[in-house]
Amino acid sequence: MKNSAIPNNNIEEGLIDLHEKMIELEKLEIERKRTGKPHWKTEKEYQLFFQQSKEGMAIVQNGTIVRLNSAISLILGYSPEELRGTLFNQYIHPDDLWKVTDYYYKRIAGKEVPIIYRLKVIHKDGSDVEIETKMGVIPYHDKPADFAIFYKIKERENK
Repeated sequence: MKNSAIPNNNIEEGLIDLHEKMIELEKLEIERKRTGKPHWKTEKEYQLFFQQSKEGMAIVQNGTIVRLNSAISLILGYSPEELRGTLFNQYIHPDDLWKVTDYYYKRIAGKEVPIIYRLKVIHKDGSDVEIETKMGVIPYHDKPADFAIFYKIKERENK
């Protein structure tokens, strides 16, 4: 499904980037299963992978933010500790809440929805922040989870 608001070359670049990052996470999960490595060791590897990214990254499972990186702090104004364990939809602007929540549950259920789209989130100070996100489903602790990569629109367009 295409999002006409985003030029095709951005979609292709975003898909490639998302695919590469998802492959990296899948390799970590395969290695954990193959070696019987405890979850806490895999979680350290996930955290290292996340912290190296300049883009905001999060894993959302059952609607809850379970893993994230510090780049999210620059986007939302909250520390990773404040965000971890909270429901993702509380940070979505009301104008986009229905769409984003609908996409999330459909994607987790294996249905086709846009994987790259723009939306507004609410910064800790109450201001609106426009972001672009790339989403995909990954296994996390043997259950499906949403893997999100996102960045502020104005910052990316100015680079």
